[in-house]
Order: sequence, then C-alpha cells, then structure tokens
Amino acid sequence: MSKIRYRCCVPECMSFCLIGKQNKERFYRCPDPDRMSSVYLRRQAKLRLDAWRKVISEDLMPTGRICSKHFVSGRPAYLACTSDVDWIPTFLLPSKNTNGDPNEMHEMEGIHENVSVLRNSVASGDESTIHPSNTHPDPSTENNYDMSRPANDENDSCSSSELTLSCNGDDHISFDEQSQQLFDGNLPEQVDESFREKCKKRQTRNVSVQATPLIRSHFTQTESIQIRNDQDVQEIERLKRVIAVQNVEMEDLKKTIRRTKVDMQSLKDRPLDVKYYTGLDNYHVVEAIFRQIEPHMTAPLNLTKEQVFLMTLQKLRFDYFYKSLSISYEVCPATTSKYFLSTIYTLYKIFFNVVHWPSRDTLKKHTPQCFRDAFGDDTTIIIDCFEIRGQRSSNPIAAAQQWSDYKKGNTMKYLVGISPSGCVIFVSRGYGGRTSDKYISTDCGFLNHVSEGDVIMADRGFLIEEEIKKKNARLNIPAFKKYGPQLTALDVENTRKIANVRIHVERVIGMIREKYQLLKGHVPMTLIMRQHNGIMAMDMIVYVAAILVNICKPIIN
Repeated sequence: MSKIRYRCCVPECMSFCLIGKQNKERFYRCPDPDRMSSVYLRRQAKLRLDAWRKVISEDLMPTGRICSKHFVSGRPAYLACTSDVDWIPTFLLPSKNTNGDPNEMHEMEGIHENVSVLRNSVASGDESTIHPSNTHPDPSTENNYDMSRPANDENDSCSSSELTLSCNGDDHISFDEQSQQLFDGNLPEQVDESFREKCKKRQTRNVSVQATPLIRSHFTQTESIQIRNDQDVQEIERLKRVIAVQNVEMEDLKKTIRRTKVDMQSLKDRPLDVKYYTGLDNYHVVEAIFRQIEPHMTAPLNLTKEQVFLMTLQKLRFDYFYKSLSISYEVCPATTSKYFLSTIYTLYKIFFNVVHWPSRDTLKKHTPQCFRDAFGDDTTIIIDCFEIRGQRSSNPIAAAQQWSDYKKGNTMKYLVGISPSGCVIFVSRGYGGRTSDKYISTDCGFLNHVSEGDVIMADRGFLIEEEIKKKNARLNIPAFKKYGPQLTALDVENTRKIANVRIHVERVIGMIREKYQLLKGHVPMTLIMRQHNGIMAMDMIVYVAAILVNICKPIIN
C-alpha cells in the first residue's frame, strides 16, 4: 500500500497525495515568509498567510499543503498578484457555523466537479456558456459581486478569457452569493440540474471569506488606469531629474578622487605629477617600464599589478613607512613589504643590463666636449664611493664594521662608476662604512672590467695605481702633497681639470639620493640584513635606483 505524501491542510477536505501515484489534485505550498529572498516578498507572504488563516484555520502552518480544489483556476495566484481572485482560496472552505456534518463536504465535492466543467468551458473559449445574454452589469448595483467583462472602446464584446470579478462596496462575499452569480443561468450543458439546487440550498449558510481588493467596474478601471499613467509619467520625469543630478555629482566625485588618487590613469591626466611621484621624466616612460615587468610580476591577491608597481616607486621615491602604504592601499604592512621587495627583484632582473660597461668605441663616440677639451676621449670611467646611513647593529663586530669615520655613524658603502656622458655603468655590492675605497675597488670586481688602454678617473682615496698598471691602464687622480712642501704648477693645473669633470660623478650620486629618498635616510636593520632570492635587499635597491636614473635624461649634454 502506498504511503501518503501530502494531505490538504483545509479542515474537512479529504484530498491527499500518494507517493509514486498519479494524483487527480495538485498540491501547493502555503505562504511561507521564511522562504522568501527579499523584504517585499516576505511582507507579501506574511499578509497572504494571515489572509489564508482567516478563511481556512488560525492554526494553518506555513509548511502545509493545499490542493487545487480550493481555487477558481485550480492553482493559487502569484504572490504579487494581490488583485487576483485566487490570491486566497475561495472554494470548498470549512464552514464556521457547521457542527462537523460530514455530508457538507460531500456536497462541496459535487460543487467542485461542476466547477471543473465550468473551468474547461472557460479554457475552450465558449462565450455562450459563460455570458449567454452578453449584457453588461449595472454599475449602480451596491454590495454585489458578479462575473463581468471589461468594456471595449470600439464594441461591447470581449473574449471569455478576460473574466474579472468586479465588486462595488464591501470586500466580503458569501460563498452562496458567489456560487449563485457564477452559475445562475450560465451553466454549460454538461452540468447536472442538481447543481443549482445545491447552490440554492447552501445560500442560507454564512460562509464569508476575505476577497482581495478588485476593480469595481470597467468605468472606474479606465479612469484609475488613466490616473495611474499620469502619476507614473510624473514620477518617471522626477526620477530622471534626480538621476541627472546624481550623475553630475558622481562625475564631480570621480574627478576629485582622480586628483587625489595615484594610479596610471591619474598620472596620464596629470603629466606634471609623474616626476613628483615616480622620479621618471614622463608618463610614457612609466608605462613602458610597467609593460615590461607586468608579465613577470607576482599576481597579488588584494591589489592589482599596477598598484603594486606604483607603490614600489613611491616607497623608493619618498621612503614611506610600510604602515602608511598599507593604509593608502588598504592592505596589511607585511603585504606591502612583500610586494615591494618582489617588485624590486623583478626590476633588478628585467633591467639588469641597463647598468653595463660599454665598449671603448661607444664611450669615445659619446664623450662630451668638456672631457675632450681637458683629457681628449681617453677617459673610460669616473669612480667614487657613496655611503648610506643605516641602523646600528646589535652585534658589536658588525657595528664596528659599519662605523664610518667620514660620516661619524653606521653606514653602508657602495662603489659607483659613471661614463663621461653621465650614465651609471658600474655599481658594486654593499660594504661596511669602515671599509676603505682601495679594498672595495679591488674586491668588488671592478678591476675585471678594466682593459688595456683605459683611463680611470678617481678621487685621492683610491690608491689602486699598482693594480691599474697591471691591467696596462692608467689611473688619473688629483695630485696630493706627499713629501714636498707644496704642489707644482703643473700638478695644480692638472688637479683643477680633474676636479672640473670629476664633479659629474658627485652630481650623479646626488641625483640618485635626491630622486629616491630611501637611500638618503636611515635604513632599518631589517632591510639591511634581509635577502630576497639570495640577493641582499639593499644591493638590489641601490642597483634599481641606478637603473631608473639611467632611464632618465643624462645630466651631461
């Protein structure tokens, strides 16, 4: 025997659904506000559930099921269609005045069979079955409900599918009055004669149901539609004006954000701000660098690659704290530190060859006139060391190696070499501030690039003349008093010429410091000791700063 799956929640209704069986009636859910996805639908479901409880039972649960017998069309209307007659059940409802007579429900089931016949005739479009007289109801009738058709401007006829339940006055209707008006004189031939008697017999019962608000007549309907259309047009015009004002305000806000926000588009719109934020000459240079490194950048989780690139340039340019950058880009400080070093490493790898030692023919071809007038075109490179102040190490030995007598503090020392045209062609790794210039020159690999016939220009501290001679090259440094009382006139003139052109390496080092403030302030020990992919972080930062300076216009014309 099959098990029962659903039972109709209407009291005294015997309909049920069996598992695995084809059932005559269909079952529908009761309104359940908790199943609705929006506030409006939940409110509508609650109102509908309250209306169903008034006509069915106060104990009606939202999880219940109701069969198709209790609706005119055989199924409940959509939740938003509050003017539909099937928004609440209207047929075969329990009587509040009956004393549990089981014969009452049998009579109701007979009515349901005749209503099914009437539904079929409506669906087939037989107008004579529904309105044989084809006459309009009297709009002056009060407190009366009937099935009528809306009027047409061209003629008085309409299709049977346009049936509406019109009302004038009270929104309560007894089941017997509705049955009388639905079927009195409008019965199809298939309906038996006992149906009229059953309807008349039940006219004495006071089964009142809550009807949904309906349009009273076709005249009132036309007027109300016209009024609603006018109101809708006015509301649409008002909303259009509001939208236009909001669009203007939105554009103003976008412009304000664009003026205060640093991104590629804002830099493109504000060419004068490119050099301030990035240290580069123009937007096209910034974009070209970004396009080169974009495919090799690590895909960030909370930022775009464009944001990471600009954040790195700002960190180099202004030496912002990681906390400040994290607030600007809405990420944590650890994330800004990680992406900064990652981008520096990408720039270091992609543009490594921008800082390179060119051939002698290339150097001679681009030697400026000031060098030609003083020393001809033999000068190959001008070298000097610069120091970056850093945090004192907690290790006494490391702190002693960092101490610089020249700067009177803890520093990191780098050897930088420039060509006569002002381009950086050599950058060493970092050393402690206590390391001498001679030791750095011989240990960093600088001598490996020196070839026969080269002329190296340096300061007095670079006492590497013996090492340079082994390469069959020449060291050009200012003369200094060793044993004699004073310099000769020739030494003074030679020193003056060297000083006039050697100042360019100081200008390049000053440009690196001024463009990128990270190399000008006190570098924290966490950055000095940190490595990324086996390379010291500060070595990469100094090298990338030299790369970006080379990309800019040279300081010597």
